[in-house]
Amino acid sequence: QQITMKSDKGVYNQINKTMNLTGQVYLEHTNGTQLKTNTAVIDFEKGTAHNNEFVEGRNHKAIIKARGFKVLEEGQRIVFLGEPELTTHRR
Repeated sequence: QQITMKSDKGVYNQINKTMNLTGQVYLEHTNGTQLKTNTAVIDFEKGTAHNNEFVEGRNHKAIIKARGFKVLEEGQRIVFLGEPELTTHRR
């Protein structure tokens, strides 16, 4: 499984093995889950990503809006922070 990350700007910290993404930040998992936000911090050593700003996530089943997120376990788990609002799609 893989996560593709795009942003307007990215700064890599070689000592900490982290990358700060800013601007239009877009993360997409191979399972179809997408996250859109304005910033993200990627920790390559821990296999995590996070922020404490507005984020919108979506997949084929739902849309979620929250005040931050944490991608854990190299993308296997996503935690949404700050009163998330979930809208499900009916089929």
